[in-house]
Amino acid sequence: METRGKSVLEAGMRVRAALVVMMAALVLLFGATAQAEPGAANQALQAAKTQFQILYPQYQVGRNYALAGNANAARPYFQGAFSSANNLCNQATILQAQNRDTLNRGLYRSRTYQQLAVNLSDSLRSQCITVYSNLGALVSNPLLPGPRAMVDGALPQVSGTLSQLEQAMTLAQR
Repeated sequence: METRGKSVLEAGMRVRAALVVMMAALVLLFGATAQAEPGAANQALQAAKTQFQILYPQYQVGRNYALAGNANAARPYFQGAFSSANNLCNQATILQAQNRDTLNRGLYRSRTYQQLAVNLSDSLRSQCITVYSNLGALVSNPLLPGPRAMVDGALPQVSGTLSQLEQAMTLAQR
């Protein structure tokens, strides 16, 4: 009887050990490949980049007309850039929320890069607001030099931030 109880106990311990090993293997298997669901953030990033690619040439044409003193020719281009800037700000807001959600839920591989993505999303949104508000002033008065100088300074920042943000989001998932 004692031998039989001992063998049942040993069998139970082997089963338990096998279950522990199996659970550890499952955790390693799925934990090693588990990544964030960055789909929404990546879509917002791509949409923001597209809006910037639309906004930039519209602004440049309007700027050239404004520098030549032709307000009537500049206005529709500034209006188009203003509309694109509004869309860019909307995408930046979505991107900001998605990157924060990814950080808060721990859906990243590198916390450092995910935090950087959040910080860059915040910067992008702020830069978009600067561009948007100054383009609004240029729609009203296309020949104003102050708002034009603000947009001239902000657009390269937006471009750089979009590039850095894309890189940070990619590295956060590696």
